[in-house]
Amino acid sequence: MRTVRLRGISRHGKNRISQHGDLWVVKAVRESVKFPTSAPGPFLSLGSVTTEDWRWISEVNDPNFEIVEEVNGA
Repeated sequence: MRTVRLRGISRHGKNRISQHGDLWVVKAVRESVKFPTSAPGPFLSLGSVTTEDWRWISEVNDPNFEIVEEVNGA
């Protein structure tokens, strides 16, 4: 299972990291999503390791989050 560590870029992203932690499990990968966004794909569906929260983020240029590392064995 692929696990990533996120860093919040925007205020929204920083708040989500504060609420749900910085470790997230990748649940799915899609080239596009069914909501309006200016971010490019691919998109990752992520589930928080510590809470029930989940979200979609752009893997390459998300306005709210940055993937800072891949975590093995998390």
